[in-house]
Amino acid sequence: RDLLVLEQDGQWVDVPTGRLWRIEIQTQGAENARLGIAGMDLPEGAELRLYMHDHLEMIAGPFTDDGPMDNGEVWSFTMPGDTVVVEYFEPGKDAGRFGLPFAVDAITHGYRPILRSGNGDDGFMGNCHNHTACYSQWSDHADAAALIIYGGGYLCSGQLIATSSNDET
Repeated sequence: RDLLVLEQDGQWVDVPTGRLWRIEIQTQGAENARLGIAGMDLPEGAELRLYMHDHLEMIAGPFTDDGPMDNGEVWSFTMPGDTVVVEYFEPGKDAGRFGLPFAVDAITHGYRPILRSGNGDDGFMGNCHNHTACYSQWSDHADAAALIIYGGGYLCSGQLIATSSNDET
């Protein structure tokens, strides 16, 4: 979903070494969410982080400059829940005086519970969503399966079908 988040939608807070801009963005009723940033061109020493309150082990960032791909775009992790927090820190006494050097422009509203395990009884999950570490009979296959999420919310599952040695191991 496209977003239009303005600087005044968030809140600036003075901190000892600069200023922090913060906003919580909710996509009501989502099973999981993922936030997209575009046009990122952070000044020296500035940092951007994306996270959910209940999943601080999944903080995306700190992002600096124009992001890890050098294209001004970053996405948060796909996280369970419907609210993503954006925190932007800018150092110095003039921090935040020239607006935000990025745009919060997209959110993925996950309507299927892809981050839950299950056996399909709830109508959403199938065997491909069971975590291989929980099933000893899948130990040989565990290194050959993946859930791939890329871009603004595309999702597919993948599996390794051959090794580089082509010996069918």
